Amino acid sequence: AFTKDEIKNVALRLLMKMLEANSEFDFMTIDKLSKTNLHFEVKTYPQDEGGQIEKKKLKERFDQANVQLGKGKHFFQNVVAPIAELTSTWTWVGLVCFPEIADKNVFKEVLGVEDNDLKYILTKKEMADAKWMDELNLGTVAATDEEYKRLLAVLLGSEHVSFKSQVLRYLDDIQDTIKRISGSQEGVIGVGGSTPLDTTKKPEFKDLKKKPLGDILNIIFWNSNQKMLMENLKNHQSTIILGDFGGGKTSVLVAGAEEEAAVVEEEASAVYFICGLDNKEKNSILDIALETKWKDSMVEVVTVPRMRSELGQASDVSVHELIQQFMEDKDNVKVFVDELPVSKEDLEKIKAGEDSQL
Repeated sequence: AFTKDEIKNVALRLLMKMLEANSEFDFMTIDKLSKTNLHFEVKTYPQDEGGQIEKKKLKERFDQANVQLGKGKHFFQNVVAPIAELTSTWTWVGLVCFPEIADKNVFKEVLGVEDNDLKYILTKKEMADAKWMDELNLGTVAATDEEYKRLLAVLLGSEHVSFKSQVLRYLDDIQDTIKRISGSQEGVIGVGGSTPLDTTKKPEFKDLKKKPLGDILNIIFWNSNQKMLMENLKNHQSTIILGDFGGGKTSVLVAGAEEEAAVVEEEASAVYFICGLDNKEKNSILDIALETKWKDSMVEVVTVPRMRSELGQASDVSVHELIQQFMEDKDNVKVFVDELPVSKEDLEKIKAGEDSQL
């Protein structure tokens, strides 16, 4: 016999499976600190940056986004909130995003949108300064951990559990996600896709259309520092990249390795890509991803476990020592090292231009 909760969960899965394809929402973000469900609908109009804006077409895209927001509000208030047993203090906020339009005042001038409603429209200007969230005046009372977990269980669990079975079957979902992110031909999660990289041209929003999420153009928009790095790589200058997680370091290295690989075929040299993640005797996920990406290519992926094995070194030998020993007999090669651990002391020496372990 099913318990009350099991019956409720089965009914929820069935309801979610019955949603029409055109009821798919772009982005929903849960803000625990303010008890808010932020729903974003993104429209690419005009298709070209700086393109001419026509009132009829702008209104059409604007209305389409608002229709989806209306469905999202109904979905959250009448389906998700009751199932997750949310309190009445939770709120839903819908925002329309037009990243190709420079300023939200266009909507006031062209469509007559009221001043009070402009805060629910995000354009290129708002995406650049990130102050738009302050204008929403969200709540200041945070959700409890239990309430937050129930909400996440409903939203995330419904993607992986069917209404026929409450057993989590995740392998097929993982493969589908990899394909959506990396594309069907080549490219692996987190290390770019198959688009040839042109470092002389800055990608535009339109260039991302129909590209897999893991495509190099989707991962990063080159800024001035990143373009400088690419110039250093072109000129074969030894370069150290320091930065926070998600800053695009791996993407820059991958792009540089692929550019060098094209030259290697002519110069009869070699390109090594070393991942510094030290999992002792077992390759990391990034190791496997890189090896898969560059299988049968001119880029040779070298992992820490491989170096330990070939050099006959124990697990207590540092990654820095392994790399130094591995490279001793290598001539005329280009080397890219990712995820290399750097101590705080060594980092200070690098910044000061002093000799360091690195």
